[in-house]
Amino acid sequence: DFHDDDVPVVVEICRRLDGLPLALELAATRMAAFGLRGLLRLLNERLDLLDGGRRAGHPRHRGLTATLDWSHSLLSEDERALFRRVSVFHGAFPLDAALFIGRLAGEAERDRIGLLADLVAKSLVAAVPGHVPRYRLLDTTRNYGLRRLADSGEVEAFRRRHAEYCLAQVRDVSAQKSAKPGRDPHEDLIGLVHNVRAALEWCFSDGGDPALGRSLTAAALPLWDALSLLQELIETSERALATTASSGGPEERDAIALRASLAAALLQVEGPTARIEELWSGALARAERMSDLDGQLRALW
Repeated sequence: DFHDDDVPVVVEICRRLDGLPLALELAATRMAAFGLRGLLRLLNERLDLLDGGRRAGHPRHRGLTATLDWSHSLLSEDERALFRRVSVFHGAFPLDAALFIGRLAGEAERDRIGLLADLVAKSLVAAVPGHVPRYRLLDTTRNYGLRRLADSGEVEAFRRRHAEYCLAQVRDVSAQKSAKPGRDPHEDLIGLVHNVRAALEWCFSDGGDPALGRSLTAAALPLWDALSLLQELIETSERALATTASSGGPEERDAIALRASLAAALLQVEGPTARIEELWSGALARAERMSDLDGQLRALW
């Protein structure tokens, strides 16, 4: 029997499985074994939990992964390549992002557009209604695509390309060049922040690129501020600063921005503390060493 306090768990299971009827039916067969909350916990950890839920019928109906395997097998090699590469995106992403991430050597842009249209037609990529073309992968489909990306040996290259794309986008937002007629700037920022989070997770992971992560964190400071994500600004800045080395180059300028923004954010949360004074003093010292007048003025102010 379900109770009122079970409703949020059921809703989250349905969201986690993207409302796919097959996936929900298979999940129901695991209820007796794991219970509602145990099922949700396992779904968050394992996409293949639903495998083997059925032993009868056609193989593609025996599990969610088997269903995706079957769908994937119907794709051409170029469609498979684009599918696994766009799986690095979180949430909705625009057409130009898909074209940038998914580009293949010697391939014309119109060919990539055609491949993306084919993936939409085959329900592996969903088109998001709106004034401009936007796309997304369902959570289960995206996780499957990431597995395929890892199996292909391309995961590091395309995680890096994704992080570089995010860096270019947040710099564009900071320069206020991204506003275009017919677009919802807030919607664009929400989509971008999801991807920045994913890019930073890779940058600061084993095998990632901490220097790229520091640059992305520094560039994304106005993004957290615009969306009033104060705690996230603090956490991401602290993480980036924990990996910062005194190089005297562009990274040093990133450290100035990170220290100053972190100090300003902490001031709102904690009030004036010795930690905040140390951050601003450190920013000032670095700005003076770099002859960075803007950095000096901000720290002094």
